[in-house]
Amino acid sequence: MQTKSKSGIYKPKVYTTIVALLDHFQEPSSVQQALQLPHWKTTMEAEYSALVRNGTWRLVPKTKRMHIVLNKWIFKTKLKADGSLDEFKGRLVAKGFQQHASVDFLDTFSPVVKASTIQIIFTLVVAYNWDIQQIDINNAFLNGILHEDVYMCQPEGFVRSTHPTHVCKLIKSLYGLKQAPRTWFVQFRNALVSWGFRPSISDNSLFHSRKNGHLVLALTSQFALKTLGYISYFLGFKAFRDSSGLYLNQAKYISDLLVKTNMVHAKSSSTPMALSQKLALENSALFLDVTLCCSTIGALQYLTLIWPDISFSVNKLSQFLKAPTQHRWSACKRLFAMLVVPELLVYLSDLLLDLHLKASRMLIGRVMLMTKDLRPVIVFFLVAI
Repeated sequence: MQTKSKSGIYKPKVYTTIVALLDHFQEPSSVQQALQLPHWKTTMEAEYSALVRNGTWRLVPKTKRMHIVLNKWIFKTKLKADGSLDEFKGRLVAKGFQQHASVDFLDTFSPVVKASTIQIIFTLVVAYNWDIQQIDINNAFLNGILHEDVYMCQPEGFVRSTHPTHVCKLIKSLYGLKQAPRTWFVQFRNALVSWGFRPSISDNSLFHSRKNGHLVLALTSQFALKTLGYISYFLGFKAFRDSSGLYLNQAKYISDLLVKTNMVHAKSSSTPMALSQKLALENSALFLDVTLCCSTIGALQYLTLIWPDISFSVNKLSQFLKAPTQHRWSACKRLFAMLVVPELLVYLSDLLLDLHLKASRMLIGRVMLMTKDLRPVIVFFLVAI
């Protein structure tokens, strides 16, 4: 009997498939390499065409008095919540570090939504049984209008053959410019205010309106966007909504973090910090990889968005970023040991919003952290609105 093995036919090994998949997802290291790969070349052409249609710049003759900013292409493979391929992203970015203050930029500050605002919005959504949906404004930063004279060289790989020595005078903002976040925020804020929205006193990134209207239609009239439907993937974590509450899951984010810190097989810990642990001790040896320590604690800070019980420990560790020691790194690893669970689900439920105290609106909620083996840990919190 002639079998497959005798004929030299074998089932591919799993790691062979994985290597092939990783090679397909590999991000090019140069423009020349990207232009040789069909999917990346298509992505670059689409990005360039979008910039031209948007009227981001106009070509002008180069003069000696111009301060010209360079640019570069950034290539990223965008993944879905489950880790599968979503799309290839090629983005043209200006080298904003070459800009000169008071020459090609003035104000740069742009507010960012507060974590507490996100938590309160999620809580109100569950309490009042509101619908919560997402939209994604395409190339948001490109909508900002520049008021300074900013000149940039033509993008590599797309130099106009009829005007090879011309430069781009930027009319609209571009990723990488120091004022890009601010110009986009001003543009978006002005649009919302013109439609009757008002910014919150406590958070400039939160806008509210009591009028019933078609916000998505209004946004579509001014910005290119795509509707993502009900919330499913938000700021790096999965979200799922049903009648019992709102479920948040950062399993993939935590898994990647554990791999980065080599803590995947660590023994699980039930508490984030030892009661007798003193981080102020200076007699411990210095931790040499300062970048790893700082980035790791920053990642833990992000996790506090849905892990309120590690907030104190993370904030305590953040006080010693200037001089990390082996002792403090051990405390950081203990926090990671608490994250070594099969899966984490967080949902808000049993909300009471009718409590009034001294004319202040108080909100009482219950957050339940539940692992796959159904071991709940309940944390109560009180927030003034």
